[in-house]
Amino acid sequence: MLHKRISKKYKTGDKVFLLVGSKDYKRKVYTIKSINGDHVLLDGYKTRKRSVKITQENTENYSVVDIPVHISNIVASTDDGKPSRVGFKVDGDQKIRVLKKNQKKY
Repeated sequence: MLHKRISKKYKTGDKVFLLVGSKDYKRKVYTIKSINGDHVLLDGYKTRKRSVKITQENTENYSVVDIPVHISNIVASTDDGKPSRVGFKVDGDQKIRVLKKNQKKY
């Protein structure tokens, strides 16, 4: 299990880059759907069909499920579309997430 400090750097709705995969996946900016421990669901990354029992509500025999990505394989995105790491800055009594590349609030 990864340290809790890394999972606090990212929140749902953040724009991130993917560090693994082919060139097509690396160049796209994804949005974080949800964070579950060390794994992250990215909006529009990869999906898989899972077989499901047919019921009256569910007429198809499969459902589409998102594939999770490990949190160490993503990096934050700046406004101009470049990757940057996330750090913390203390402002008064508040702790603020800051991008390392341009020192802007994240």
